[in-house]
Amino acid sequence: MNITVVCDVLGDETNGTTVAAMNLIKHLKNSGHNVNVLCADQTKLNKEGYFVVPNRSFGILNKIVEKNHVTIAKPDIDVVEASIKNADHVHIMMPFPLGIATLKLAL
Repeated sequence: MNITVVCDVLGDETNGTTVAAMNLIKHLKNSGHNVNVLCADQTKLNKEGYFVVPNRSFGILNKIVEKNHVTIAKPDIDVVEASIKNADHVHIMMPFPLGIATLKLAL
């Protein structure tokens, strides 16, 4: 099965959301599924199976986001469409802007 996991929040495995997402991704891959990940983690850029959108800026709050070692996604419709193009299933981790944009396109 082709599965796209949408992660508005992804970064170092130092927060619960990222740990949960990475556990799900690893489990799905170990179960033999083809998994694509849609996220804003720029360290995943050009890695197989990852579709990376830009980071969202929160101005003065950026320091808080950075301190938590996460990146917050800013939807890019072309990247979202590419990530779900051949997906049999789309799993949205959080109801944030990237997840909401993906939901609208996946329906």
